[in-house]
Amino acid sequence: MRYTPIDEAAFTRQRALSEPLLEPWEYVDQALRADFATRSFTEAGRLAAEISLAADAADHHPDIDVRYPGVVRVVITTHATGGVTEHDVRLAA
Repeated sequence: MRYTPIDEAAFTRQRALSEPLLEPWEYVDQALRADFATRSFTEAGRLAAEISLAADAADHHPDIDVRYPGVVRVVITTHATGGVTEHDVRLAA
């Protein structure tokens, strides 16, 4: 698969055009990162499971952290390129 790299400026432009889909996402350390608040730790676990299903369907797997009291942090990067690509932006959206 060929990956198209996305730098921070390009991501910022895409995010401005794609709101609200990309609104929670930030470009941090050559990755996309977002935190999603839920009402409980259990709901955070359920959200992490739903994200993992979407990731499997896209064959692109982010890092997912479930944090107390109910926050899910998701970090997406394309390991093959060492940075953010269009593939990451599609998964984030």
